Amino acid sequence: MDTLKFSLKGHSDTRWASKAQAVKAMNSQIKEVFKVLQNISDSELNLETKSTAKNLLKLFNFDFLYLLNIWNQILSSIDRVNQALQNKNLSLEKVSNLLLGLKNGLQEIRDTTMEDNFTNATKMMNFRITIIDSIDILLTQMTWQYEKIMEISNDFEFLSGHSLTNMNSHDLQKAAADLGLKYNEDINTAEIVEEIKDFKHAALSILPSIESVTFLDLLQMIHDYKLKESYPNIEIAIRIFLSIPASCERSFSKLKLIKTYLRSTMPEERLSSMAILSIETEIASKLDYEEIIDKFADTKARKISL
Repeated sequence: MDTLKFSLKGHSDTRWASKAQAVKAMNSQIKEVFKVLQNISDSELNLETKSTAKNLLKLFNFDFLYLLNIWNQILSSIDRVNQALQNKNLSLEKVSNLLLGLKNGLQEIRDTTMEDNFTNATKMMNFRITIIDSIDILLTQMTWQYEKIMEISNDFEFLSGHSLTNMNSHDLQKAAADLGLKYNEDINTAEIVEEIKDFKHAALSILPSIESVTFLDLLQMIHDYKLKESYPNIEIAIRIFLSIPASCERSFSKLKLIKTYLRSTMPEERLSSMAILSIETEIASKLDYEEIIDKFADTKARKISL
């Protein structure tokens, strides 16, 4: 029996990346897999092994091969965007652009690739419809995610350099009031309405090309010019906006490392805190733990009843 070298990959139920890698490995090595199964079925191995190989060979029909190819295209597209979304410096605007690009890519696979690969033969129609239905589900989910991100982006749009340049004070204050009502636990509505009017003029005078600046640039300006005390609610609003695009993939990857079998009963609050420390490991590594422990001990000591 000939020896062939190839490597297939398993997949995880919670990680899209592993699904893409598993399908890609199978799709790129399908000929080698077929040859191995064929060799096993013709060999002198035990009957059970030969029977399993023969049953697997029966799966190598047009439906299987086409599905493997189409899902390789779909999952590869999703995985590329997923990798990009894990960038911790990604802005919400860039997230929405990446999702829109992915949505358009999936739509092209649905509308173009499917038409190019199928004829109008009746026996192929049911198979074609099944695949299109699956892609439509993905497109519906992508559309929902994109619309939600755009809704959040629109809530904070008045704080962008473009809006600060082109919107009048009355419209800015109205948008600030709407944002304050939505995030009333973090933002004081009355204060942010007053802050935005002066912040517009301060930003215009400090940043010469403000129309093209990012939210991160505005936050940096607030800290560089020591304006946090003057515009506390605007500073909080910008930080909220910048922290929204946290990647679920990164969070799940960290949770898998933290919540092991031996830690299965860990309380939710502790698990959440440990996940944040793990995700923000760069910041956590710079903390003075001795100072934190002393402050914690001092706080607890004050609560002791005399």
